[in-house]
Amino acid sequence: MLYIATGFSTRMLSRGEQSIRFLPLDLDEVKAQIQGADASIVSLIQWESTATVLSQVLGVSVSAVRQEIILDETDELIVVELAVPRLAPGEVLSQVQIEALSLSFWLLFVE
Repeated sequence: MLYIATGFSTRMLSRGEQSIRFLPLDLDEVKAQIQGADASIVSLIQWESTATVLSQVLGVSVSAVRQEIILDETDELIVVELAVPRLAPGEVLSQVQIEALSLSFWLLFVE
């Protein structure tokens, strides 16, 4: 399964010893990864404004969904890193603010 999220947590892992690999990706590599996925990408993006911007940037539908997952060896996670300064408690960025941010991408998988 291919997931997309704006962060990674150890809560996404089952208990026990695991190795995790992070590979930096550029935008074209992210698009290729999504196109090569057997099934559609599963969004873990929490905010509608972020999902809308990612849909535009990636050219695929990215929905805003709050759910928890446990990654296994068959899963891959694209982590979208937003270059955002620390926000005040409760502050949420608008779509316009998110569009102005630079994005970087990582592919994470459990080995």
